[in-house]
Amino acid sequence: MACWLTVALVDAEDPVQRLFTLVHARRLSTVLTGFVAAAALCCVVLTAVSLAWAALVHHGLPAAVLNDGVVAHAACAAAGIGLGLPCSRLVLPRIGYTVLAALVLLGVVLLVRWVPVVNPMPRSLTGAGSHTGAVALGLLGGVLLLVVSAAVTGRIVHRRA
Repeated sequence: MACWLTVALVDAEDPVQRLFTLVHARRLSTVLTGFVAAAALCCVVLTAVSLAWAALVHHGLPAAVLNDGVVAHAACAAAGIGLGLPCSRLVLPRIGYTVLAALVLLGVVLLVRWVPVVNPMPRSLTGAGSHTGAVALGLLGGVLLLVVSAAVTGRIVHRRA
């Protein structure tokens, strides 16, 4: 969800309008930070709605479950935003390439077992016992993916400008 939300937020501006935004912002990092912050804010609101719904349906949630849920949502949001930036019009000029690249990257992050971003969390959360290690690893991987993705995307956009 965060990947597609990021792509939609970034691609809302046409290239000419984005050029004006970049000129007036004077720094690309400001524009990228704004995109990441807007997508993260939307993800925070959607996380709150999701957890409130789960608490209503299940008549309250224990603190440990709520903590794991918040951290897992944050990890998935960071990974999704990190995957959405290079799949947006900032790097890929055509929507077809965007869809294919995003589907491949999301498939790798979700399905490949040895990629420690999102895949270990659902497997751990469905089992019994402590989930803190897998969720913390997912959060670390998601944040690292977001930082690297923003840096690479910024470098590519700066070279093209």
